[in-house]
Amino acid sequence: MTFSDKIKRSREVRGLSQQQLADLTGVSKRTIASYESTNAMARLSTMRKLAEALQVSLDYLQNEDITDPTYGMEKKEYV
Repeated sequence: MTFSDKIKRSREVRGLSQQQLADLTGVSKRTIASYESTNAMARLSTMRKLAEALQVSLDYLQNEDITDPTYGMEKKEYV
């Protein structure tokens, strides 16, 4: 599953519009649309925000071989 597929699927599962996800992550709706429809990859800092907003692990977004959205969540740092 590609980064594009994971972003779109996770957003839909959370019931978020592209605009809502953009607002949560501090990027434009156009940027979210490009992540979902092209091979554009987010910067690491943005990918962290996407993972948090979508409630998935960073590992899941970064690695096409990982299909479990919760994979690596136990590594998330808590303060």
